[in-house]
Amino acid sequence: MKLHTSILTLLFASVLFSCSKDDDNSNSQKEPGMVKIEFDNAVNEDDLLLENSFYTKSNNETFSVSELKYIVSNIVFIDNNGAEFVYPKDDSYFIINEKNDVSLNLNLDHIPAGTYNQIRFGLGVDQEKYLQGASGQGDLLVNAEAEEMMWAWQAGYRFLKLEGNFKVGSDVTEAFYKYHIGSHGSTLDNYKEISLNLPIPAIVEKGKLPTIHIVADVAKIFDGPNPMVINSDPQIMVNPNLSPKVAENASKMFMIHHVHNN
Repeated sequence: MKLHTSILTLLFASVLFSCSKDDDNSNSQKEPGMVKIEFDNAVNEDDLLLENSFYTKSNNETFSVSELKYIVSNIVFIDNNGAEFVYPKDDSYFIINEKNDVSLNLNLDHIPAGTYNQIRFGLGVDQEKYLQGASGQGDLLVNAEAEEMMWAWQAGYRFLKLEGNFKVGSDVTEAFYKYHIGSHGSTLDNYKEISLNLPIPAIVEKGKLPTIHIVADVAKIFDGPNPMVINSDPQIMVNPNLSPKVAENASKMFMIHHVHNN
């Protein structure tokens, strides 16, 4: 009886291994496809509305947003076997601008056919890219200058630009706040890496366009692991103590809302 059971177990394992190999071979024979990534900026569970909409923080401060930009970079897709496809680095820097709908949608091509269940990307510009200098930064440098996502003194990139007004408690008086977070040369590195699991796999092959919908919750920039009191620090930029805290908060604002396989 034990021998019979062992034989059945070996046969079952052999079938599973064969199916796995067939799946791998099937994907390797399919042509590459595209992936669309949609960024949807929000505050808690509400859509982000610029200018006149005020949102309540955990400490009863309220804030509006007049400008929101951030740099997404170094996109990696991870399949169901743990294999990684690194999107070409020189083409993997994107400036997300809430005022520009086109910037919210990334259409990435030449992705190897496969079933992907995780995505990884950076928030900001990594030191490797920065240290290449102007000659190695190409379109990123040009686009960042156009979007005012570089420090005026050319010491690096702004990774996050968040501006608006805030009020304290029941006070009707509004004041301006400004969070501009990035690295400063090679002395302060605020680059962050984010890994997100997909609720269902994105199936990539020629003729299909899976869409990964990512929500960025701006509230977490204030109410993340490092709670920020706007009234105490309404302007945070080149601050070696506070800017890393805001950068860590911002890295926690992303979540996968859903995946469409079309």
